[in-house]
Amino acid sequence: CEVIELGKHKVEIYNLNGEIIKSIQFEHALITNTNNRIYDFTFNIDDFANGMYIVRFSSQNRSKISKITIIK
Repeated sequence: CEVIELGKHKVEIYNLNGEIIKSIQFEHALITNTNNRIYDFTFNIDDFANGMYIVRFSSQNRSKISKITIIK
């Protein structure tokens, strides 16, 4: 496993209207390329309604945007 990045990272979750629903800061996250997965995180969805959301993962050197669907 190769260490890609060590440092501050942020995950922002938006609704489909572009409004930020949740923002999570990771002060000392370790990012590796194990199994071709660059990042992995967990968050509590109790306050989220069923539906689609946009997730933006950002760090000092990279950013990735993905869609997620929550079905409870």
